[in-house]
Amino acid sequence: DHASAPVLVARGRRIERVVLGWDGSSCATRAADLVRTWPIFAGSAVRVVSVADIEIPWWSGFPEAGSPELVPIYVDAANASRKQHDELAREMTAQLQTAGRAAEADRREGDAATEILAAASASKADLIVMGPHGRTGIARLVLGSVARNVLQHAPCSVLIVREGRPETAGTPPDTPNRATPDPT
Repeated sequence: DHASAPVLVARGRRIERVVLGWDGSSCATRAADLVRTWPIFAGSAVRVVSVADIEIPWWSGFPEAGSPELVPIYVDAANASRKQHDELAREMTAQLQTAGRAAEADRREGDAATEILAAASASKADLIVMGPHGRTGIARLVLGSVARNVLQHAPCSVLIVREGRPETAGTPPDTPNRATPDPT
């Protein structure tokens, strides 16, 4: 929760297929920057997953569920969210392709953690890369963190990239972090 550098939970030995959780936030941007710039991702196929959260808009008031006045409001909000996440996924896919990465867009709808996990399962992903952006305060306590839910339930490795100084989150270390035997 408090790491200033990317955190990898390794559950496999390769990263040929990567799912990038993408919502356009600054945390997700940092995660996408790693996928775009770190040489280790050069040979990976990247699926950019952006999840439209289709809910009844708060500003519609609280009409009775199923009431005729609610339907057009819900449809308009759902279509706007779908369009936004289609654009987000396509734009990031284009950026990754421009950087030489094999990438494809995957817009989904529903609960973000559930859909990211489903995309990883469907594509047999080796790694999920995402930022920890999401709910805070009471909403996080009640609903949970998307990153935490993905981390706890993913069958593959997960790389969580927090916002931070570029030198800690944006560039890989010069040498692998391996324990070296003590010469004495």
